[in-house]
Amino acid sequence: CFHFDLHRNRFIVGRGRLRQILASYLKSDPGQIVFEYGEMGKPEIAGLKFNLSHSGDVAVYAVTRGREIGVDVEEVRAEIAHEQIPERFFSPNEVRWLRALPENAQALGFFQCWTRKEAYVKGRAEGLTIPLNSFDVSPERVNGWTLRSFDIAQNFIGAVAAEGSDWAI
Repeated sequence: CFHFDLHRNRFIVGRGRLRQILASYLKSDPGQIVFEYGEMGKPEIAGLKFNLSHSGDVAVYAVTRGREIGVDVEEVRAEIAHEQIPERFFSPNEVRWLRALPENAQALGFFQCWTRKEAYVKGRAEGLTIPLNSFDVSPERVNGWTLRSFDIAQNFIGAVAAEGSDWAI
């Protein structure tokens, strides 16, 4: 149901790769995977919690057992940081922090904050029912969740959020 072939192909490849990754954990055939869905529609299978994100040609997958997890990846685009998006979606503390950065560091700062917020709400499986400006992701821990940023490819940044603190990327 995608309008553009590029988006349809990315979706198909992304979901196919997800099945391969999950099958490797489950020691099963990717075609035999049957997803279960939580109250808010977040999928899981056989005790595995997982999440995926993509931006352009980059995709990131996160898989864990026994804890909820969310992941986000974004291409760093300088023009976004200079729009009013932070003032609308970031907490007042995050906006002050971002606007205090040198101008040439604001794009990276924006996407570090944005990917952490996205990973957190995806992990919680509550989506945008959690207003993005209602919590602060500048500390590493938020409401019992740990947030970590990571570099994935040139001009891309990612973040993962998971319950607890006893985990590593």
